[in-house]
Amino acid sequence: MDKIPLTQGKEAIVSAEDYDYLMQWKWCAHKDGNKFYAVRYLGARMHREILKRMGIEAAHTDHIDGDGLNNVRENLRGCTAAENQRNRGKQRNNTSGEKGVSWHKRDRKWHARIMLNGKSKHLGCFNNPQAAKEAYAKAARELHGEFHHLA
Repeated sequence: MDKIPLTQGKEAIVSAEDYDYLMQWKWCAHKDGNKFYAVRYLGARMHREILKRMGIEAAHTDHIDGDGLNNVRENLRGCTAAENQRNRGKQRNNTSGEKGVSWHKRDRKWHARIMLNGKSKHLGCFNNPQAAKEAYAKAARELHGEFHHLA
């Protein structure tokens, strides 16, 4: 693994076989939502360049560990837009601390929900957040397979 310096004091991690190729450009750190990505002139993203070098044609690229600056080959995979969304972390406005879990004031219970094909699927109401978290985790593994992400 090698590190490529970016702007804003950030750096991208890449596989050794991609380092020399990627160093022909100046890379910048670009914040998109709550993640940083390595980009170059006109918005070309480092992870897309690496996927092309790997011979993978895909509409989207997924960072398996959720870190947009970890561009080692083992951390990248081609995916669809839906698969990429399944591997998202919890939302910034999350108040329970757990993905897919929220407090329902009227019922005074913890609710678990998961997104499936663009629709919210109710998984149940629970007396404690741990039970709701477990229901979400089970559904995520079953419905999202290798693209499930629990944190």
